[in-house]
Amino acid sequence: MRRLALFIASLLLLGVFAGCALLDAARPLTPPAPPTSQQAVCATPPVAATSMSSQALDPSGAPLGSAFTGMIRPTQVCVYMTPVEVGASLMYPAVDAQGMVWAGKMVANTLVRLDPRTGALREWPVPGGKGGVMDTIVDEQGAVWFTESAANFIGRFDPRSERFTTFPVPQVDHLNAEPERLWRDTRGAIWFTEHQGMRIGRLDPATGAIRLWDVPRLAVADGVAHPFSIAVTEAGEVWFGAAERGGALGRLDPATGAVRLYPLPACDGWPQDIVALAPDQAGRVWFIEHQEACMGYIETATGQVTEWRTPPAPPAPDGEARTLNALVFDPATNALWLTSTGANALIRYTPDTRAYTYYPLPIPRSIPYGVALDQAGALWFTADGGPDATYFGSLTP
Repeated sequence: MRRLALFIASLLLLGVFAGCALLDAARPLTPPAPPTSQQAVCATPPVAATSMSSQALDPSGAPLGSAFTGMIRPTQVCVYMTPVEVGASLMYPAVDAQGMVWAGKMVANTLVRLDPRTGALREWPVPGGKGGVMDTIVDEQGAVWFTESAANFIGRFDPRSERFTTFPVPQVDHLNAEPERLWRDTRGAIWFTEHQGMRIGRLDPATGAIRLWDVPRLAVADGVAHPFSIAVTEAGEVWFGAAERGGALGRLDPATGAVRLYPLPACDGWPQDIVALAPDQAGRVWFIEHQEACMGYIETATGQVTEWRTPPAPPAPDGEARTLNALVFDPATNALWLTSTGANALIRYTPDTRAYTYYPLPIPRSIPYGVALDQAGALWFTADGGPDATYFGSLTP
């Protein structure tokens, strides 16, 4: 809830972004902060390994037909503490080909880089930013792309020249469209969602051209489904999930502009809040629901949706892994990784065996947020637990 509250609070600070042309800033308007360096602190949580068998529930609360297996596995987690200003938050991370870990620091209005080899942290202020850096991805040339929701643009940062380039997103009815999540497809195009603009966007990195597709307004519960998460399959299928008052998955056909929505049932009485998507190699797109810890998948060929509540497992408060924040698919192991605030853990789910493995974090109330895999298969994540628990973390299963 704290993560969602901070996100909503940041949206209330939105200003009108007046620029309509491409802004090319050769250097940040404010000099980058000098690097700080620290040694990683690696620890294994004092939790006993435990095996279990548990019964998952479907979103209505009824038991599913077959049981899920589970294990709590204490594993060494390395932590790189990050200095934070009041209210600042580390957002979704990305790892480049050199192993550098990147993330936006919301409110502080900076792009942050961790060098795991030395522990060096460096920050660059985002020119024209308003403290709304949300998502980051890295392309094959090493450029870092990010969304700036509050300032209404897509940003690109070249680490070699330390040069920022921003691509303004058209407003809607004189209000910011609020770009949120990013995805880079197999052809190099940058896809993004507009939370308030109710659109899906595609940016051509070669030309800077942006094309937009409207998303139908789907009334759910007491609100409207707003696009938030996005994923593009290797076949080029564009999928998105709705957040806040959610309740739907969507599929866009870029060739025709047609959008099909797949409404989802309420999870334990709550409307769905789809915050992350992850395609696998079997023709499925996986999703997680933020508040009530539902997860599931949609068969892209048929549109059939299967979902359930994540099985209870200690040491989560109340025996549950509530508040899921991020999701990534690991093709090397055919497993999915999730971050769970309620369990204070990273969770691995293996569809082939229906097995959950919980990896507790050594710092209490870390509020694990974003997650990313590096080229060696190590898992990197951001934590947003306040002054004593805001950090980059790594875990090698």
